[in-house]
Amino acid sequence: MRNMTIGKYILPGFMKPNNKEIHADWQWIVLCEEETKMLLLSRDIIDWDFYSGENTLFSPPIPSTWEKSYMRDLLAGLYETCFEPADKDRILTNGAGDHLFILTAKETRKYLPKASLRTAEIQWDDMSRDRYCWWLNTYGYNSSMMQIVTEAGTIDTEGRDNDSDEIGIRPAMWVRRLP
Repeated sequence: MRNMTIGKYILPGFMKPNNKEIHADWQWIVLCEEETKMLLLSRDIIDWDFYSGENTLFSPPIPSTWEKSYMRDLLAGLYETCFEPADKDRILTNGAGDHLFILTAKETRKYLPKASLRTAEIQWDDMSRDRYCWWLNTYGYNSSMMQIVTEAGTIDTEGRDNDSDEIGIRPAMWVRRLP
């Protein structure tokens, strides 16, 4: 699969030496090429966070929807802060009107048919290249659980509670092809 670089993201707080922000080049994998556009997936997990944003520790998880999810708000903020105007001119919206989004389980199976293609790492300078699980935009066992891709690249259809904070974020986006 072909890679490309678009944008820069800020490494999470625990990765900031001397409390300084570090901006990393954002590497993307080309999943699909059409005549006028391409579907890209972040090569790496860029952070960990809740899907729902509802911290329901000691109480039952709250059902989540993409429209009301914390993840959607977080990705909208990343779009605003991580891309230059020229990049934003290339980034298209998906059917829900989002510039950055999370793949569904169906899309993941379609574009990454083998488990070995689905594994994701965190490749920050001072960390080992360990594999981590990442969120999908598909309900799991019930509406308070979201499916994930496991460290081994398999899709966990039962899912994890949408308020789990140790699941990685691996955004996708559609971009206009350059002439």
